[in-house]
Amino acid sequence: MLMTFSKLEFKTWIEDEMKIHSIREDKHGRWKPGMLIHMWMGTPRNTRGKVKPYQFDTKRVVSIQRIEIRRREDAMQSVVKVDGRVLDINELKALSWNDGFTTFADFWDWFREDFTGKIVHWTDKRY
Repeated sequence: MLMTFSKLEFKTWIEDEMKIHSIREDKHGRWKPGMLIHMWMGTPRNTRGKVKPYQFDTKRVVSIQRIEIRRREDAMQSVVKVDGRVLDINELKALSWNDGFTTFADFWDWFREDFTGKIVHWTDKRY
């Protein structure tokens, strides 16, 4: 299964074990524990981008957690649930950092709307 990244920093962060999971939409239930993830920079089917696509790593999915983000106008009133449990502010900051966001504000900038998906883990970390 392909997992593509567009930010060059992600490659280093994954290799240095700073980015330890990825939050993904999963409408068709394709992400499952045990499957291999082929880590790519760029999209292998799109060779017209700025960076020529290439695979830089392979990982195994250790586990999946469901994530639900309910946005409010004031980000501090927004709610993030993992497997149905509301995360506290410290857990939420850890989640955003572990997913590759360098600031908490970057997390909220990325998730501007309600979101439902999965956290694809390739380490033993859970929330």
